[in-house]
Amino acid sequence: ETKQEHIYFSASYLEHRIQNEHTVELLQMYLKEFGELIQKFHEIEKASSDVSLATESDDA
Repeated sequence: ETKQEHIYFSASYLEHRIQNEHTVELLQMYLKEFGELIQKFHEIEKASSDVSLATESDDA
């Protein structure tokens, strides 16, 4: 390896490492948002279930 090849390899490695870090950060952000959406769906489902139960007991 020449010095120039070594410099090129090091620069490429650094670029890939930075890209990988950005990808991981993006995936973590998506997972957080996805978790929040799932939580909201659970809350909506529970509220819907509570309303349904109240309606059924009113009919009884």
